[in-house]
Amino acid sequence: MTGDPAEMSDPTDGAPLDSVSFEQNADAALARYRVQGFHIESGILPARDCDELVAAALTLPNAASGTFGPIPMPHRVHPKFLAVMRYPPIVEIVETLIGAKASGIGGEFFYMRPGTAGFTAHQDNYYVEAPTEAFLSVWIALCDVGPDNGGLVFYPGSHKLGPLPVREGQTLSDAGQNPAAQAIECLVPVGAPAVPIHLKKGSIAFFHGLLAHYSYPNSSDRFRYSFLATYIRAGAPFKPGRTQQRTEIDLHTLS
Repeated sequence: MTGDPAEMSDPTDGAPLDSVSFEQNADAALARYRVQGFHIESGILPARDCDELVAAALTLPNAASGTFGPIPMPHRVHPKFLAVMRYPPIVEIVETLIGAKASGIGGEFFYMRPGTAGFTAHQDNYYVEAPTEAFLSVWIALCDVGPDNGGLVFYPGSHKLGPLPVREGQTLSDAGQNPAAQAIECLVPVGAPAVPIHLKKGSIAFFHGLLAHYSYPNSSDRFRYSFLATYIRAGAPFKPGRTQQRTEIDLHTLS
């Protein structure tokens, strides 16, 4: 499936994936999220903010060294990432989707230079081990993103299947990608529909912690800049992780 987001249909009702927004119809947007396990909101983050995040990332050691490896927990290394994690239009949608006050728990910035491998199919909550409805991911496109440059692919409705079985893969040696990007693969039922996602710069994919998804390799000649931020219902339990060392982040006290 290729083309504009407006040309891509939601398999649940035939409407374009970004045709319903929280700004215009929050009830309809929430209903579609519950059915398909993800929601696309166009143009939330202004282009200037996208450019400032990329510029900040390009000052960090992984860019200066030329490796362009992902930056885990970027909110700890540059205040602009924390500011975007706390951006009120994003937090408002997150709290609507989880039905309660939210906290941040982490994230990752991806440079994804040309030639970088993608992630195999996985569910984010495999790593976080949070209560089923208490955790979600927010994937922010900081440039136009599609299948050619490492775009996401979602399995609509797969969040209703619960935790899927996994098989072990391989640890990547490419310094430009998270080494665990293909270390495990969740086993999606044969024939499950998969929807490639196109996101314009500043658009955001909100998706359930159990939504199965993967990403294409970057086969283009340009970087695919993106920022993944993760959120949890405030006070809910989660796994910190040996590498990530997730901690609960207050989204409302802007100190």
